[in-house]
Amino acid sequence: MAAELAKETIFGAAFREFLARGDEGDDLRRLRTEALEVFAENGFPTLRDEDWKYTNVSTVAARQWSVTGGQRTLAEDDA
Repeated sequence: MAAELAKETIFGAAFREFLARGDEGDDLRRLRTEALEVFAENGFPTLRDEDWKYTNVSTVAARQWSVTGGQRTLAEDDA
């Protein structure tokens, strides 16, 4: 169910676009997929979440986000 919820969000669409590039290994892909599923279930934290009660993330949640490509990683810089 979480995977279905993730598919319905803008973040899910951006994530699928990112995965389609195939720029990462299976372990990292699995970790990121699990993280998106948790996000899809929980959404952005609110002031009612104990760990976040002093942090207002509404400005982060309200921003338009997109996935960009072609960025070099630290490992590529060192090569």
